[in-house]
Amino acid sequence: MHIDFKNSPRFLPHFLSGSTPGNIWKLLKDNHFQVEGRFWPKLVLSILIAFFNLPFVWIERLLYSRRIEKTEVPPPIFILGYLRSGTTYLHYLLSKDPSLAFCKVYECMGPHVLFTSGRVMRNIGRLVLPKTRPMDNMEFGAEMPKEEEFAMCNIGPASMIHANFFPKNFRHYFRRTVTFEEGPEHEEVWKKDFLWLLKKLTLKNKGKRLLLKSPYNTGRLRVLKAMFPDAKFIYIHRHPHQVFSSNERLYEGILPELALQTVGHEEMEEAIFYSYEETVKHYLREREGLPSSQLAEVAYGDFFKDQKGHLKRLYEQLGLGDFDSIWPHFQEYIVEQKGYKTNKYGLTPGQEKAVYARWKFAFDAFGYGSAGA
Repeated sequence: MHIDFKNSPRFLPHFLSGSTPGNIWKLLKDNHFQVEGRFWPKLVLSILIAFFNLPFVWIERLLYSRRIEKTEVPPPIFILGYLRSGTTYLHYLLSKDPSLAFCKVYECMGPHVLFTSGRVMRNIGRLVLPKTRPMDNMEFGAEMPKEEEFAMCNIGPASMIHANFFPKNFRHYFRRTVTFEEGPEHEEVWKKDFLWLLKKLTLKNKGKRLLLKSPYNTGRLRVLKAMFPDAKFIYIHRHPHQVFSSNERLYEGILPELALQTVGHEEMEEAIFYSYEETVKHYLREREGLPSSQLAEVAYGDFFKDQKGHLKRLYEQLGLGDFDSIWPHFQEYIVEQKGYKTNKYGLTPGQEKAVYARWKFAFDAFGYGSAGA
């Protein structure tokens, strides 16, 4: 892994532009203002944009708070799986079901102003966002599905995305916002912000059922079960060697864009090891007691060998709707993606040995061999 911060954009707004000045202040204070000099220009620009947006935030709260509060959230569908396990493709694919709604990229950019400035955010996104994602060349754009974790990072302090802004505090954010080991008060803050976001998305989408995807929710299954007793969960897993190498590329791509401080590759490798261990161990414990009518699992490699067969199984097992009527929507997307090739990365023998030693429990749990993908 080699993370190159030399070409990090200095004078482009940071993702926190869609937050509020108060939230940015709390985030900086929590990290003791440890922003490195080269990153201050884009952070200051983002703070100015946040101040500019503040009147629209107040107007939206004034006009929509009561309606949001009264909104009932239908039992969501959660896509689970550690980062780079195939969750994004599954998210894109299932979003083609016309009965479902999802959090869009531009909504993550400005969750406080979905009603007052949503069109403006969408148009800005169309102008400035790349057409593909830097880590895997998958399609990207303002109206594409996006993990709601990015919206959460602009709403308040309870988002694991903040670890990408302050990677030196990666473990702190994981324990605070994923496993909630730093205290029950952090769990309550996350639940409050998350429910507010889901109510807002439900209201905006006229009551449609939400399709949600955040890899970090994989470690929050206990909390999600309690919040939404009738929710459905789809867990996708992938060979640990592929997961590790793909996560290295992920952080090489996103940290120069999002980080406000530099970090060494050894620290990020340990962050990958640690967060995968904790996420998957929590999932394996917390899936106990969930009936097959609520939780379905699928292997990344198996899914791509027979997408129709696995989609049909998921829909029938979880009772998600009439698969035969929905299949044409899925089929169209699958055909469009036939030319897409996943990136191929290798591990050194030493890395393979380390991955197996640290993640043997996952190799065993999901039936993967240690010799390779």
